[in-house]
Amino acid sequence: MASNKKRVYHEKLLNYGFTQIEDKGIMKPQCVVCLKVLTAESFKQSQLKKHLDNLHSHLSSKPREYFVNLEKSTKRQRLDSNLRVTFDQCSAAEASFEVAWLIARYKKPHTIGQELIKPAALKMAEIMCVLAKNVREQVISSIKESKYFTFQLDETTDISNNAQLMVYIRTHAIEEELLFCSPLELRSPGIDVFNKVNEYFNTPSINLKWKDCIAVTVDGAPAMLGNLNGFSALVKSNNLEIEITHCMIHHQALLKHLEPVLESIIHDVIKVVNFVRQHALNTRLFRELCEDGEAEYTDLLYYTEVRWFSHGNVLNRVWALKTELEIFLTDQKHILADKFINTLWVAHLAYLTDVFEHVNALNKELQGKNIKIISAREKISAFGSKLLYWRQKIQGNKIAAFPKERFSNYFPDFDISTISWVVDPFKCEIAEIPEEPQGLTEAILELRSNNEARIEFENKTSLSSFWMTTAAKAFNTAHKEALKRLLPFATTYLCEQGNCLNCENDIQIALTFKTPNYYLITEEQLQRQTAVTVLLH
Repeated sequence: MASNKKRVYHEKLLNYGFTQIEDKGIMKPQCVVCLKVLTAESFKQSQLKKHLDNLHSHLSSKPREYFVNLEKSTKRQRLDSNLRVTFDQCSAAEASFEVAWLIARYKKPHTIGQELIKPAALKMAEIMCVLAKNVREQVISSIKESKYFTFQLDETTDISNNAQLMVYIRTHAIEEELLFCSPLELRSPGIDVFNKVNEYFNTPSINLKWKDCIAVTVDGAPAMLGNLNGFSALVKSNNLEIEITHCMIHHQALLKHLEPVLESIIHDVIKVVNFVRQHALNTRLFRELCEDGEAEYTDLLYYTEVRWFSHGNVLNRVWALKTELEIFLTDQKHILADKFINTLWVAHLAYLTDVFEHVNALNKELQGKNIKIISAREKISAFGSKLLYWRQKIQGNKIAAFPKERFSNYFPDFDISTISWVVDPFKCEIAEIPEEPQGLTEAILELRSNNEARIEFENKTSLSSFWMTTAAKAFNTAHKEALKRLLPFATTYLCEQGNCLNCENDIQIALTFKTPNYYLITEEQLQRQTAVTVLLH
């Protein structure tokens, strides 16, 4: 009887904009407009109508259906007696995940929001692990759906100066993602690096196969390239067909050793920069001099030994401010002031500035995501051709500082013609198609005779899209061999990109190209909260 009375009362409540809510076992009326809860004694038509007329008079003429919709909205903002999580709660949880994602994505410290909402910032930090776990699950899923994969690895350093092994993977769909990050000992031989990768591959929830890996990109460290216990040798012992690629922009690569006369120019430049930058007074005086002369720049750049390509940036800035430097050093009676009026010294400085500008330009072209080994080799081949041209133009012994032989020695196994059939299978020379594997030449000839394939190649959005779609359908041999040349990383740039990050979860989020499934994470979290609530009751 009491139950029926409550139900009837509830139906009547909506006529005046009220629903009912249970508070400590007692049913009370709640306004669906302002959400105010009245006393249990207020279940009277006169009191409910009085509340509506006095506080919400503009709604007193609304039909009952209007208040029914408001009631539904009200229930979404609270947890009802059946512990059902409502839409607004999910939205709030999802929004908090979004904030945590942005903090990590832009590589900011977790405490960036401390001055605004400290409890919220701490909660965001806890949520990070959930986001990273969801991203990792997506990455592993995409790898398992892929026919083949390649990866790059490199040692990097976190903000605590601890060594971290970073492994970046590229899948059959030409997607690049961080696979994992793991701490390393101070000196880790190749076998330790291999064991970490192999252990991760064999994790039950991961279960990646070496037979599905077609290429690995490493740096030039002995631990990586050793013939017996180096990482590369151990990888080959698991799959002889894996191609080992050396990072094309490793800092030991290009122009590392200069002729003594040019190396002395570098040392002079570093001394000048340090003299200006290491003393606050000198820095201010030089800046004022540049501002008074309306120079293009007002400061010099510091030289960084570990970032070898900083040579180019430092030299460019010194060259741009050479007039101001000559005046400043003369005023300061510095011993190097005469260098800037020495014609031969200035000529050497100009030469070095030009050379490093060209090399830095090549270096930048080889950096970034989605850099295929084919495009990287094409850029290097073009640079080699430029060297031949410059060599013909340069007179005297200056060419000894930048010989083509040294550039060629860094890429001894490189021949652009061997990949011409991948770049354009319809125009390449038949003689340039590799004899191995058997049947590749026949597959290319068959492909060239297919008019539909030719049309799709001419209309392709990218080289990868053609070999991943059209060629994969009917020309499996050519498709597989093309992938072996498209998938490998040209550099370890993506690993080096994580140099200043803190821990694996943060790195996973900051470097990923995937977005967490916020809805799924929110549902999982709220399900756990609901389960805990049930247990507590």
